[in-house]
Amino acid sequence: MVLTCLTAGITEELVFRGYIMPRLQLLFNKTYLSIIISSVIFGLIHFGYGTALNVIGPFIIGLVFALHYYKYRNIKILIICHFLWDYIVILLKLNFQPQG
Repeated sequence: MVLTCLTAGITEELVFRGYIMPRLQLLFNKTYLSIIISSVIFGLIHFGYGTALNVIGPFIIGLVFALHYYKYRNIKILIICHFLWDYIVILLKLNFQPQG
């Protein structure tokens, strides 16, 4: 579980905030557009988990992380936050699954 969360945190932040967002900013020359598009894509890659909340939640987190990255250009803190977010979500799911 820790390895999964760590891997997701590192790879997704490097791809979305470290690579895609700056490329979109160069392509469109508009910061807000790069933040929104990268966040939408980030939300959509979580579509396979099944519900609308599995897209909306990551979209909102993607917006927050993208705004943070734009303002501070610090991807390390985003990797840590992403890891913690995933870890907490998995723990909650494991502890609140219906017994049956």
